Amino acid sequence: MCERRLREFDASIRNYNLAIKYAETDSAIWSYTVDRAWVKFLQRDYDGCRADCRLVLEEDSLNIRALSDMAMAYEAEYEIDLALSFLNKILTFDSTNVTVIMNMGFVYQKDGQYEK
Repeated sequence: MCERRLREFDASIRNYNLAIKYAETDSAIWSYTVDRAWVKFLQRDYDGCRADCRLVLEEDSLNIRALSDMAMAYEAEYEIDLALSFLNKILTFDSTNVTVIMNMGFVYQKDGQYEK
């Protein structure tokens, strides 16, 4: 990853940390935390991404963004079963979520289980 991009990600993390610190509502805190988790995912800090997602899921166990980010972090490290478990959890309450269905296809394909 290029140096400029890494500096941008670091700046984003710092900004989200400040936003979380000064947020006035719980929903804002969780939104900023999920956003920070995605930046950590982009930095390939999958443990950090999952840690932020866990914080959100402790308060809102049905947060689609946090569940999806958890799945993608596990998928990135070839933890296919864990990735699928988070994607399936989303589908239990949002069965028509096209993004999740497509992500499941990518995960199955990565695992070699994809069937047409």
